Amino acid sequence: MFPEAGPVFMEFKLGRKNPRDEALFWFNILKSGEASARDRQKFREWLEESPEHEKEFSKLSSLWDDFDSLAPYLKNRVPVSASPANRFAPARIAAVVAFLLAGILAVSYLQNPRVWFSDYSTAVGEQRQVLLADQSSLFLNTNSALSVHYDEAGRRIGLHLGQVNFSPKSDAARPFIVDTPHLQILTVGTNFDVVIQEGRERIILFEGALKIKSSEPGSGGRVPPLDLSAGQEIVFEDGALGRVRDVDPDRASAWHRGKLIFSDEPFQEALDEINRYHNTRFIVLNPELEKIRISGIFNIRDLDGILESLEHSFKVQSLQLGTFLVVLS
Repeated sequence: MFPEAGPVFMEFKLGRKNPRDEALFWFNILKSGEASARDRQKFREWLEESPEHEKEFSKLSSLWDDFDSLAPYLKNRVPVSASPANRFAPARIAAVVAFLLAGILAVSYLQNPRVWFSDYSTAVGEQRQVLLADQSSLFLNTNSALSVHYDEAGRRIGLHLGQVNFSPKSDAARPFIVDTPHLQILTVGTNFDVVIQEGRERIILFEGALKIKSSEPGSGGRVPPLDLSAGQEIVFEDGALGRVRDVDPDRASAWHRGKLIFSDEPFQEALDEINRYHNTRFIVLNPELEKIRISGIFNIRDLDGILESLEHSFKVQSLQLGTFLVVLS
């Protein structure tokens, strides 16, 4: 078997040097039931190269709940044969991974049709600054799309999905209007965020004042007009506006600076927020993790740093399987 697997191993040796990926490679070789004596010798050599190799292989083995059959490699450096009852068939492993990857790729690359007709958009993990003709500034967060319509009567932005920070240039003669699927936000000059996510529309005002009213009749129910003041937010969901609430401006605007700030956030909600910025998806194997509350400041783009913080601060074990999957236990 080793000659067939050789090119993959050479790729690790020549450039990738990723202990997690290498551990996954060797795990599949040893669990296949077809590992040759040369395979096992090469595996032992790899294991001896670095403590990090043993750490990642041990973590992977325990996550698959099959540590006992492979533990002798870690302590005694003596090859053992896994029992047929405990051995994962390679086809089964491949099928599970293929199924999960197919779903992730579908979500990642099948865009909302409105994106096709937008004037400005961002991909997952991308942020983009846009300066319009009147010097109004727009800052698009991850996976966002909008259209722009300017004329002599006014300035109109249609936000289709995602999150945008708006800093319109003050012009009393031409109001600045942001349309969402259910709301209209009117202003002259101010600074605010609008978020469309999973059927919810959230408006966060940092400076100035806003007027909010319903979109055209039939778009989800009439919304009484209201005013929003600096330091306030409001959410539209289930056909109605919620209550106006005070907001922490520093936390709400953290993404402007490439940060995520969590304060006693439920574990799953924190993961969902992190997921917005990465095509990677998390698989939570241990239900006890749901009880964890997350607090801290994280770099949006540094997924490895986020995982390392979860491991060190909250005793969460993580295993990154290639580019798209992270297993947590």
